[in-house]
Amino acid sequence: MSITSFEKWKVEHLRFTVFTSKEYQIEELETWWQMLSPEGEIQEVSKKVKTGEFVVTGDCDNNTLELKVLGDRIDILLRSSKQSLTPTSIDVFDSFCMGTVSEMLPKFIQSIERWNSLVTKDEDNFVRFALGTVLINPVDSVKAGYEMLSKLLPFIKFDNEWSDFSFQANTPKEYEIDGIGALKFNYINKYSAAILYIKSINESFESKSNSYFCRREIDNSTEAGLELSIGKILPSLIDKLKEI
Repeated sequence: MSITSFEKWKVEHLRFTVFTSKEYQIEELETWWQMLSPEGEIQEVSKKVKTGEFVVTGDCDNNTLELKVLGDRIDILLRSSKQSLTPTSIDVFDSFCMGTVSEMLPKFIQSIERWNSLVTKDEDNFVRFALGTVLINPVDSVKAGYEMLSKLLPFIKFDNEWSDFSFQANTPKEYEIDGIGALKFNYINKYSAAILYIKSINESFESKSNSYFCRREIDNSTEAGLELSIGKILPSLIDKLKEI
């Protein structure tokens, strides 16, 4: 099953992570960011001297794209730029979600592939890859949420009286990847059904609202300890990382 089979679910954020054997300078990161979002504009570049963390942040198609490097870890994070969360919203989840999976995942992967075309020229070596996301699906009630989760987790017998349900599992698989050979992938999924409580107060009145949703947190990664030349293998890796 692929993440794209959840095409109508809303995306809270998307993250692509690589661990590398090479350290990068802040100037390179700005070039990387522009490759990820050619039409966007960098809004902030920061460096934390004590930790050695570099962060480049900017606008990307009405969302926020963050490129962060800390030691051997590089994170590319796409999240919503929206800040308001009010009970008067037509769809409260649109206040912190970017769009649906079918809208956002292809765009994000296109950005990663543009970045890949740049770092491939340097023949950089990487030791691990990961693709993560949080998906949200609004429902009418907690009961409706459990009914939806029961279809995804048929081995669990849900009780309508339950609350604060959460389930996490890793289902590792091994695939043959051209140019690499056998490669192990970890597929970590965390499921939950929850209530979003919202309170809004202004000078004249106070309003409250409850919204129900199912949440699926996905963190897929390759096994650690390998040194990979990214080259033309990234599309194959992403294809496997998109699985659930």
